[in-house]
Amino acid sequence: MKTMLEALRQKTSRPSLGFDVLRIYLGIALFVRGALFVANPERVVSLVGSSGDWFMPLLVAHYVGIAHLGGGILLALGVATRIAALVQIPILVGAVFFVHWGDGLLRAGQSLELAGLVLVMLVSFAVFGAGPLSLDHRSRAQQRFEAAKRPRVRRRMAKAHA
Repeated sequence: MKTMLEALRQKTSRPSLGFDVLRIYLGIALFVRGALFVANPERVVSLVGSSGDWFMPLLVAHYVGIAHLGGGILLALGVATRIAALVQIPILVGAVFFVHWGDGLLRAGQSLELAGLVLVMLVSFAVFGAGPLSLDHRSRAQQRFEAAKRPRVRRRMAKAHA
C-alpha cells in the first residue's frame, strides 16, 4: 500500500500535471462561456456593436461562440492544444484591450484582471502545448511505442541493400 501511495505521489507532484489541471479547467470555462454566448448572442453583439455596423459585430459574435465552444472542448481534452489556444487569443486580446480596458483594475467585477489572466494562460498553452494528461500526449506516446516496436535491423539492412 505504501509503495502505491509513493508512486501516486511521485506522479502527481510534477508541475506539468498542475498545468494540465489548469488547461482542463480553462477549457471547460471557455466552453461554458461559449455556450452562454450562443444562448444569448445579443450580449456579444452589444459588447462589440458600438461601431454602428451590423455585419462586424455579428461576425465577431459567431467567431467568439464557435471558438469558445470548439476551442474549449479541445483544450479540456488536450487535442490540438496549441491551435485551440491560438484561436482564442484574438478574442481575449479584444476583451482585454477593447472591452474591459476602460473599466480599469480593481473593480468589483474584476473583468479586466480575469480576462488578462485567461489571455496569459492561453499564450502559455499556445507556446508550451499540453502536458501528460492530454490526448495529444497519449497519441505521441503511442506513436513512439509503435516506432520502438519496429525492428531497427531491418531498416539498416534495407539501407545497405539499396
